[in-house]
Amino acid sequence: MWCDPAFADWPIRVPDRKVSDPQGFRTGWMELTVGKCAAASSTSPGSKVEDALDRNARTSWSASGGQGETFQVDLGGLAVVRAVQIGFDDVGEKYHGRHPENAILFRVEASDDGLDWRTVVDRLENDREAEHPYFELAKPEKARHLRIVCLGLPKGQNFALREFRAFGSMDKGKPAVVHGLCALRDSGDRRHVS
Repeated sequence: MWCDPAFADWPIRVPDRKVSDPQGFRTGWMELTVGKCAAASSTSPGSKVEDALDRNARTSWSASGGQGETFQVDLGGLAVVRAVQIGFDDVGEKYHGRHPENAILFRVEASDDGLDWRTVVDRLENDREAEHPYFELAKPEKARHLRIVCLGLPKGQNFALREFRAFGSMDKGKPAVVHGLCALRDSGDRRHVS
């Protein structure tokens, strides 16, 4: 048995043969949504849209309603989107645990300009509860904007997201080589480096 905790919650490839180099599991995709600009159709009091893009499972964004609510993110430039993962929150949930009544109906859409949208994930016929569904797209999708549209929720529940994540690459080429990097270890606590 072997474990590689680096990038543990990012997409990896499951090998179909014995692999001697574990680096081969990684897709090379980056998280495209973390810290980006977001907007929503509504926001309940005390909630912030940026909380759905902060990689913190203890924070979330919540709309003031359910069906018809939207959440969208500007990726900051044209990106090649290969996968999306949604972390739903259960604001106002009636049933706890796995229950058919908890299925959330939604659609994920992509756009180049934030005006014309095309569907990349369609869960209108969803009959299974999944708190953190992951979808690898059938083909890479070039887009600058992503949006999730709520099509149906359990009664009394607000549309809420702990995380809205997309994986892929930006169409910007490789970053520049870093020169002159100097790491200084804290003499009082060798675990800290600045």
